[in-house]
Amino acid sequence: MNADKTRFIACAIILLTSWFTWLSQPLPVLDEESYLWIAENLSWSRPYDWPLPWPPFDENAYIYAHPPLFLWMVKAIQGWTSSVATMKVALAVPWQLLLTGSVAWLAIERSKHPWQMILVWGTMAGVALPSTRSLMPDLQVSALGTFAMTVWILAPRDFRWMCLGGLALGLAAWTKYPALLLLIVPLMHPRDRSATSTFVGTALGLVFIGECWLAWSYERFHLVEVLVRAPEIARGNVDTR
Repeated sequence: MNADKTRFIACAIILLTSWFTWLSQPLPVLDEESYLWIAENLSWSRPYDWPLPWPPFDENAYIYAHPPLFLWMVKAIQGWTSSVATMKVALAVPWQLLLTGSVAWLAIERSKHPWQMILVWGTMAGVALPSTRSLMPDLQVSALGTFAMTVWILAPRDFRWMCLGGLALGLAAWTKYPALLLLIVPLMHPRDRSATSTFVGTALGLVFIGECWLAWSYERFHLVEVLVRAPEIARGNVDTR
């Protein structure tokens, strides 16, 4: 990567991260308070051993729809500081850097007008909202998923890059399961067989290891439990969503 591209990416990261930090709210908003409560009550080794405080009010929360990675992140930050504002900054900055760096890399490589693309992207509500709510998992999954897709699109097809991209996608999926839908991209737009199998295999392998560990702890696979029991939780119509 030449010096001009490197400068563009660095400037875009600084601009976008400063913008999202300025927009962020230091108090817990939306669902952030619930994640703080969950992290206070979960166990490191059994991350769903807390009473579900909303329907169906189970004694343990194994029906809870998300994998435990983000909950562990919040719990780790809670062990370091009791300030919610500090927690939000500590959880935001690494993922904002990864997200904005990935988008800047895509912009400089694939857009004829990279600054216009950066400015439009950074002011979209669908981008700004998760990017400024770091006590919810959306920023983390967005950053990891975007980085994984950027690696797939732009990175060399060598083993290390494909492992890195697959690892990022696997971590995104173990933050929120819907990130698994991003596997559609390498499957619909495959490169060579080795790159595709490495990328996809790394992502699925990481999720599979995590699910086996949860199944060993709780005697049933978490993702299966979530899908089977989904009708017990009131939610909007699937077509509308």
